[in-house]
Amino acid sequence: MLVPFEELSNDARIWIFQSNRLMSDAEQLQLINSTQQFVNEWTAHNQTLKSSCVIMHNYFLIIAVDENFNQASGCSIDKAFRHVTQMGDAMKINFFDRLKVAAMHNNEIQLFPYFDIKSKPVEFADYKFFKNAIENKLQLNSGWMVNAVEI
Repeated sequence: MLVPFEELSNDARIWIFQSNRLMSDAEQLQLINSTQQFVNEWTAHNQTLKSSCVIMHNYFLIIAVDENFNQASGCSIDKAFRHVTQMGDAMKINFFDRLKVAAMHNNEIQLFPYFDIKSKPVEFADYKFFKNAIENKLQLNSGWMVNAVEI
């Protein structure tokens, strides 16, 4: 059951999928339309999931589920990852390159190799990095963007 992202509680579980490149407006529209259709029909053990999706900063697809309504299962989570993989393949976008980290600097997003940041965090003192391993919507609002040393 698709609901507006803003209506999900702060403890809604989230998954962040970072694109390996800037997505065009047309790509974002294609991705959000397909993912909205997916989450609208998303179930776990034949139970409807109250869920949503959003694209942020032209790089991030975020899928969220309110587990107070119904719990996502391993199989349902696998379905979501499969959907993102299939969309990425069709659009020639890699949403699973964990060795690249996105950073905001002067209101622009740049991608950096993870090991460059870890080995030289002082060089990135003016950057805010996206910590995509967060687990819920509250963390999205308060702990998604961090300093280099927190990556």
